[in-house]
Amino acid sequence: MLNQALKEPSPNVAYMVGAAENIPYGDELFDAVTCFSAFHWFQAEGALSEICRVLKPCGAIAITNKNEIGDFKSGYRDVIARFIDRELPDAKRNYDPLRQLHTHRFYDIRCHTIDTSEWFSLGEAIAYCQTVSLWNLVPNVKREAALAATEDFCRARVHNGRVRRDLVVRTVIGKKPIGQLS
Repeated sequence: MLNQALKEPSPNVAYMVGAAENIPYGDELFDAVTCFSAFHWFQAEGALSEICRVLKPCGAIAITNKNEIGDFKSGYRDVIARFIDRELPDAKRNYDPLRQLHTHRFYDIRCHTIDTSEWFSLGEAIAYCQTVSLWNLVPNVKREAALAATEDFCRARVHNGRVRRDLVVRTVIGKKPIGQLS
C-alpha cells in the first residue's frame, strides 16, 4: 500500500510504517486518526491506548470496515478451506469497534452504515480471492488446484458479465476520552 501511495506523492503527506500498538509519534499531535479496513488486524487494547496518546484533546477516531452481508466471503472461504490442512483463522472474530471504543471510554460515539455492493469482472473476482490473507495459507503444491477451484467458484457467480459482493460499510466514530493521555 505504501508503494502505491508513493506513486503519487503529496507534499502535505508524510508516510511512515509502524505498528498501531506502538505509534512512532509524540503525544497529542493529531486531530484525528482513521483506520480503513485495518482495525481488525490490530491488538485493540494496545492500539486504542496508543491512539489516545497521539490524539489531541477532543481528537477523534474513525474506524471503517467493509463487512460481508452476502455469501461471497463464506463461499470463497469454503473453497480455499479445502486446500488448507488446519482451522481457518478469522481476523474479525473479535472485531467490535463500537464495544471497544466504549470500553476505552471514548465519548460521542456514532455509527454510520451503508449497504452497498462491489462489482468485479471475472478476472478481478479471481484476483480478489487471491488477495485475502487465507490465500497465503494454501501450500504452494496446492496453489494450482486452489486457483482452479477459485476460478470455478467465481465463474459460477457471474451474472451479466460481473460478480457481485454485497457489503455493509460501517464507520464508528468516537472522541478521545477527556483528560486521558494514553
